[in-house]
Amino acid sequence: MITKEELLKCFQSEITAISEAEIAEAQREMKEIRLRTEQEINEGAQEAARLWFEQEAQDLSARHAVAMSHINDENHRRLMTERSLMVEELFEAVKQQLMQFHKDKQYQELITKKISAYANRDETLVLQLGHDDEALMKQLLSILGNRATGEIVDDIVLGGFRLVLKDKERAIDETLDSALIEARKDFLQTSALTIA
Repeated sequence: MITKEELLKCFQSEITAISEAEIAEAQREMKEIRLRTEQEINEGAQEAARLWFEQEAQDLSARHAVAMSHINDENHRRLMTERSLMVEELFEAVKQQLMQFHKDKQYQELITKKISAYANRDETLVLQLGHDDEALMKQLLSILGNRATGEIVDDIVLGGFRLVLKDKERAIDETLDSALIEARKDFLQTSALTIA
């Protein structure tokens, strides 16, 4: 059985490998643009300094600072756009893998095992499943015992379940949807995809 932690580690290692390659390429492009731009600006500065050394040196310094600021702004914008696209592509691929996993026999075994941990509790439970798992409802309710009822909800798309503990007024969220959202948050905080 694949645990939530193992699944998260798998996602993180795959995400890190893809991210590092794309970040290295983006940084190489930024360096080339910066070197080419600095060369053009320096050539212009030398010509202007020869004609009007005092006045033009000050003017060129100001223009250089503005140009570099624009270059940095543009590079920053491009890198942020690239980062966003990379993250979207990556998590779309993960979502597709989860959708495939949902069709696998291991998924049914996993959800049955997780439900078994809450079997025969002495409290009122509501088991929430997504539409794709409606066929599992009867089997899972029989595991939970006679104080459990079932409910099909629209916000569980990728799979898993939510168990509402009525007496305690709280819910246990074991959905793949929530796991993907949490994995994305963790990835964005720990991936080291930063602007250099």
